[in-house]
Amino acid sequence: MPTRITITGPESTGKTTLARQLATQLHGYLITEYARNYLTPGSRYTLKDVQTIGHTQHTRIINAPPYYDYHIVDTDALTTLIWAEDKFQTTANQQELWQAHLPAVYFLCYPDLPWQPDPLREDPTRRDELYARYEDYLATVEVPVIVVKGTGDRRWKTAWEMLQHLLE
Repeated sequence: MPTRITITGPESTGKTTLARQLATQLHGYLITEYARNYLTPGSRYTLKDVQTIGHTQHTRIINAPPYYDYHIVDTDALTTLIWAEDKFQTTANQQELWQAHLPAVYFLCYPDLPWQPDPLREDPTRRDELYARYEDYLATVEVPVIVVKGTGDRRWKTAWEMLQHLLE
């Protein structure tokens, strides 16, 4: 069974970059963030859209090819849980979805990178607040969490060294 590593955190914290780096380094299968396929810039989304994104991402995770040693996941239902809670004041069954298939390890990306504008992003001033929500939820599960901080090569090197230590 593949080892699942999930990258999570607020917007514009380097999740996709880290996921790609890990997938390349580990020769793993990369499960990209489904929200980027589903949403269109400028569109107004609903709670139903957030639920659809969460369920589809979850389905993509559990149906990933089993012949890889590693599955690298760019966000999971924790993101849609926090999203639904923040924008619609409900967990919308995303908490049960999230806890149904937890990964072997989480990388939690800290919001210390400069904000990168993107038509799908919407909270440039609230990253610290949203990061705290990720921390709070991750503290409730017994899964190792590697907090990723820093910039550039140092960020990657630290993340990689911490993962290697954990996998030993």
